[in-house]
Amino acid sequence: MTLFHFCNCVALAYAPALILYRTKVAEAENFWKCAPAVMAYLITQLAKMILMATFMASGSAGFHPLQELMRALISLLDFVGLHYALNNSGKGSTKELKIMLVTLGWSQTENILSNLVFFWNGARGKEFDWQYLFQAVEANINLVIFLAITSIVFHVKKGRPSTSSLIGIALYTLSPVITSFLQNFLVVGYLPLIIFHAAVAVGLSVFGWSVFTQPKI
Repeated sequence: MTLFHFCNCVALAYAPALILYRTKVAEAENFWKCAPAVMAYLITQLAKMILMATFMASGSAGFHPLQELMRALISLLDFVGLHYALNNSGKGSTKELKIMLVTLGWSQTENILSNLVFFWNGARGKEFDWQYLFQAVEANINLVIFLAITSIVFHVKKGRPSTSSLIGIALYTLSPVITSFLQNFLVVGYLPLIIFHAAVAVGLSVFGWSVFTQPKI
């Protein structure tokens, strides 16, 4: 039963991205073109950890507005990393393929590093726990978020930021602050947080689709 639960969580977390890869990317044999996005993610997260360790107090529980705003400012490095990945992934490829390569490379690196060991150590426990299924669902929500935000960064990279792209960037940057407020100040449960993240994904998808379909990008 525990192995079955573990396999369910892994399938739910990784199968949608695998299907997306097989249908949109694998046909062009572009597996290694995801590598710049993987490296960009790793370097970006390392830089963020160094900055957080330097400028943010450690071991403080609860919601602290100034620290959360600092975390939001540091998270802007994600856009630098995505910009680099878009410039170096799938050179000569179409806009759609380049966005897909960066999205899959970036999101699945985060997915593997954040969830695989978590599933292995927890989902194989003797008792069933919904948090692992929720975590798997959130991995798919993050896939949608990164697809949208990569589309927005691609648009901004072309030098034509629009209102939709700026709102999308603000929403992505501030959503962790709101999440921390809900989790540490209002002390909401895991399910409301998942619903909030899903709402953020829907909002970013709207803005991402708006900039993606704009002509002459």
